[in-house]
Amino acid sequence: MKDIFARWEDHITQGIIGLANLFDPDCVVLSGSMASFVNPQKIESEVNSQIVTTATSVRLATAGNYSGMIGAGLLAIRTLGD
Repeated sequence: MKDIFARWEDHITQGIIGLANLFDPDCVVLSGSMASFVNPQKIESEVNSQIVTTATSVRLATAGNYSGMIGAGLLAIRTLGD
C-alpha cells in the first residue's frame, strides 16, 4: 500500500507540475477525500523544484470533501442568475 500511495502522490505531483507550467498559478488547492492524506508542503517543495514558472503554493481546501459541491452550486447560481 505504501508503494501504491507513493506512486499516486507522485502522479498528483506530476500533474500539478504540468498544470503549473501551463497556467503559472499563485496557488494550487487540493480538495476531496484523498487530499487529507497528502503532505501539501512536500508536494509544494517538489513542484517548485521542477517548474519553470514562478513558485506556487499548494494548499488543502478548507471545505474538505464539499469543495466540488460548493463550486458546482456557485456555478449554477452564477449561470442561472444571468
